[in-house]
Amino acid sequence: NYLGILDGVPDALAGLRTSGADFYVLTNDASRSPAKMSASYAHAKYGELIASRKIISSGMLAAEFLAAKVKTGDVAFLGKPESAYYIEQAGLRPVPVCMVTQDSDIRALALLDDEGFHWFQDLNRAVNLLRRLPVPVILANPDLAYPVNRDEVAIAVGSLANLIEDIIGKKIIRFGKPETEIFAYAYQLA
Repeated sequence: NYLGILDGVPDALAGLRTSGADFYVLTNDASRSPAKMSASYAHAKYGELIASRKIISSGMLAAEFLAAKVKTGDVAFLGKPESAYYIEQAGLRPVPVCMVTQDSDIRALALLDDEGFHWFQDLNRAVNLLRRLPVPVILANPDLAYPVNRDEVAIAVGSLANLIEDIIGKKIIRFGKPETEIFAYAYQLA
């Protein structure tokens, strides 16, 4: 099953839980909060498969970076409205790229998800924003593509980041697998 929970995974997770094993799920999903991810993984037979406190999202690391380095102001973002959760967790104000104005106090740009924005208009707007402003660019999901069914993939936000990076000539700060920070973060929690 390419969409949703793979066959056998609910049984394996229930077995881990029953055995008392301590486990975490590391994900590059920065499109929604850990609580929403946990709810989406619920199973008819087993109920909650993964508690939200056991989900480590690349978005969590992006939020920590924003809180530590950006600290105040607005963060422009590309992604679904619910992906702005990670900007809010950093105590900052999320502003969809399409809503950025000359009066916006943009302190960073966060690339959170490949959905929730107009690719042509908003990608061009993001590129031109970054050409004008010396702000960090944070990528909370470095995946280049993801499977949508057995035969097809969709372009992920990591591919968009590579495109933007090539155009603006500026290094993008990446969080998520396979970067080492997410594994170090998980190790600290264990």
